[in-house]
Amino acid sequence: GSGAAEQREVFARMLALAERHGKPVSIHSRKSLDAVLDALGSYSLAGACLHWFDGGKRQLRRAMDMGLYVGYGPLAVYAHDKRSLLARTDAGRILLETDGPVAFGGCFGRRAAQPCFVPSVALAAASALGVAYGRVRGITSENSERFCPGAAAPPVPRRPDRGPRGEGHPRRAAARLPLLRPDAAAVGRDIPAGPPG
Repeated sequence: GSGAAEQREVFARMLALAERHGKPVSIHSRKSLDAVLDALGSYSLAGACLHWFDGGKRQLRRAMDMGLYVGYGPLAVYAHDKRSLLARTDAGRILLETDGPVAFGGCFGRRAAQPCFVPSVALAAASALGVAYGRVRGITSENSERFCPGAAAPPVPRRPDRGPRGEGHPRRAAARLPLLRPDAAAVGRDIPAGPPG
């Protein structure tokens, strides 16, 4: 693999390109978050997301103070420490993601990450933030558009029991995958798929 010095040099070149062309960056900073935060302070970027945030409370506060976005994925559904960090994240800086092909346990049954996991992540975010699922849909859609104007994914789907049943509808995915329901007693609890009853 690349040495640390080479990785820092390539990272600096990529940040300089993003700055010069007014592009946002999504950064996987696992085990290097402090160094990444130090480096970002030297650039004026259109936007930066700490993809798959793996830091602690101090690093999260620093990221918020720097105006960075923070990405949360399926771990937030069943990992208490991730939900605790999510609860401390400025709502206007949260992005939801899945990041495949990593397999996730808990209610995901060791399946590789896929877009149909996003509603479960949104439910975990709603619980952590103490807001309605629909509010998280709106917040994260707005955040995505601000982070990368014109390239944002469609909004997080409505609950799986709503809307048309065409190809790719969340209900079809829900038939194969247990999702957390908004009426769950505790986020992270496995609940069978299907419409709330």
